[in-house]
Amino acid sequence: MPYRAGDQPQHYGEMWGGTFWAIRGRLGAESTDRIVALGWQSMPWPVEESRVASSFVRALLEAAVKIGGDVAAADVREILRTRNIPLPS
Repeated sequence: MPYRAGDQPQHYGEMWGGTFWAIRGRLGAESTDRIVALGWQSMPWPVEESRVASSFVRALLEAAVKIGGDVAAADVREILRTRNIPLPS
């Protein structure tokens, strides 16, 4: 199920779960767990529910740079793109 702008993020548990497993397959469990946790913890929570997913994606990519550098961030970006998750510009 591809993500559509304005959808509620909780409706996409399977999509996010598959995305995290794909990242884990590419970067390994330890790095991925740290990236997802840091992304979640550092994410600024927008008032508008429709902006939660984009805020998390941005925080996830920033966490990937902090934990694994530009290569890890590029891998995460590619996985998000192939899963049709909107990327920040």
